[in-house]
Amino acid sequence: QGLMTSTTITRESVGQVIQTCRRYGVQRFWLVEKARNGSDPHSLDKSEFVVELAPGRSVLDLAGLEVDLAADINEDVAVYDFESLPEQIRGGLLVNAEEFSVG
Repeated sequence: QGLMTSTTITRESVGQVIQTCRRYGVQRFWLVEKARNGSDPHSLDKSEFVVELAPGRSVLDLAGLEVDLAADINEDVAVYDFESLPEQIRGGLLVNAEEFSVG
């Protein structure tokens, strides 16, 4: 069973996801609930992660993280940098998101 009804990330794969995030300097991340409306142009058929990176990390870390997370959960993913998202978009994405601390 997944952590959220609309994702395929299992409790077993969360540990691997956290390890991958740690390697790329993620301090915390949010797993965004997938949109259920197929007609929504912003609805993606992938898991979406919003990540808060440690200072000094770059877009290259985001790109590598996206590739490795996709391998971890065997699904296409989209990764967004928390600080780069406009506040309105950030709020909309995180409304139904589950937050994880990487530590």
